[in-house]
Amino acid sequence: MYSHFGKTILSLLLSICTLAATLGLSRASAETVARILPYNGVPTLFINGEPTPHMALAPIGNFLCSPSQYEAQAAGEPGLFQSGYFGSYRLHNKIFWQEADIRTHLVDPPDSFAYTADDLRETLGLMGREFGNALAEMNGLWWFTLAGDHTFRDKEIMDRVARFSNEASEAVKHRGSRRTDAAVFHSEDAYCRMKWGPGAITYPLVTDMRRKLSRAGVPVDYYLLSDIADANLPDYKLYVFLNPFYLTDELREAIARKVRRNNAVAVWFYAPGFIREDGSFSEEGIESLTGIRVRHVRRKVKLGLDVANLDHPITAGLQGKHIEGSWKNHPVDPVFFADDPSATVLGRLTPGGDAGLAVREFDDWRSVYFASASMTPALFRNLARYAGCHVYSTTDDVFNANSRYVMMHISTAGPKEIVLPGTYDVRDIFADRLIGRGLTRINFDAARVGDTHIFELIPNSPKESIVDSNHTNRL
Repeated sequence: MYSHFGKTILSLLLSICTLAATLGLSRASAETVARILPYNGVPTLFINGEPTPHMALAPIGNFLCSPSQYEAQAAGEPGLFQSGYFGSYRLHNKIFWQEADIRTHLVDPPDSFAYTADDLRETLGLMGREFGNALAEMNGLWWFTLAGDHTFRDKEIMDRVARFSNEASEAVKHRGSRRTDAAVFHSEDAYCRMKWGPGAITYPLVTDMRRKLSRAGVPVDYYLLSDIADANLPDYKLYVFLNPFYLTDELREAIARKVRRNNAVAVWFYAPGFIREDGSFSEEGIESLTGIRVRHVRRKVKLGLDVANLDHPITAGLQGKHIEGSWKNHPVDPVFFADDPSATVLGRLTPGGDAGLAVREFDDWRSVYFASASMTPALFRNLARYAGCHVYSTTDDVFNANSRYVMMHISTAGPKEIVLPGTYDVRDIFADRLIGRGLTRINFDAARVGDTHIFELIPNSPKESIVDSNHTNRL
């Protein structure tokens, strides 16, 4: 089903771009065609919870857009976007436009399709989350008043929109850059060899994983798996491969070239490399990719993972942690597990007790294998530290950052700390004032779920900290 539908959509989009060029359309006209059509969220409704974003690879057209994920729009939730491969879009010199289709508190009655803000403060918080992501990802942003123009007809809302516009005008002058710490790769070709629909493995690995990682306090760049072979792809410390169940020989070699150096960490889930290019199933294909011997059995079980071996940095502080291993605890078949005496076992599958989380260290790289399809923000933070990535936050709030801006959308009220990767003068962009000079941390109390805080980081040499103790500004 996916093979027919997904490939048809992709072929249609690419054909339109090619036709535009063949007919001799102007560059602007061709870009307009490409800009309107790749509403990347549409295939999401039919496939596995992810779009078909290969327009990033199209030779014509510079613009892509999609709205946020409506089921994740509530206050305290990550928002995210139907198409979130911002790493791929930047790599291929495409501009992504965030379509901020939010429902303000002025929607009456509340929308039954999308989350509706409770009040003005929550409206401003949701708007701030959209703008903070745009700053951190260096995206474009437009406000989409699908519920009616009157839903933005409020002085404070429009004052905030004006503030966004002014801030964005300044941001393009010093927009910052993404940290090359962690990258996540997703394969669409895998779906051509799988049962259609958001399954027990694919939903937690693809859709839900993005939401969990957005709370880890570690900015992540998302790519199409094919980009692993791109010579311009930056080197990262942590590579996360969500679903490379099917791989061509060429992609296998490209992955090995990229991750097996610089003491990088590669993370794999469930059945990486199990389907070879000729369509055959092979446990050896998993081992040759991951460096860890993996076995499988035909058994239908509700998969879970119990963390063990708390002496290892990947599992430190996670005592008693049980992680659901499939979507809504649906049964999984087949079951994969590590069976390698050279690997260190860090977690056990439930039921059965087989090795469900294992790590193996090589001279030039490290490999981490999950037999299940999920992990928590805390576990990802441990993986990030193990790889040498910078961790900004540990409170599971929605977070994003680049070298110039940090954004935290509050998921739980209470004290917050953002640990900076250097020393900076820090400006609250909405109060438009410095909250401190020479800071290495930002501390504040978050009074309410759904508030958003955005700070500009202005490079500074180390000096005595000057902190605004009355910093209570919020968005």
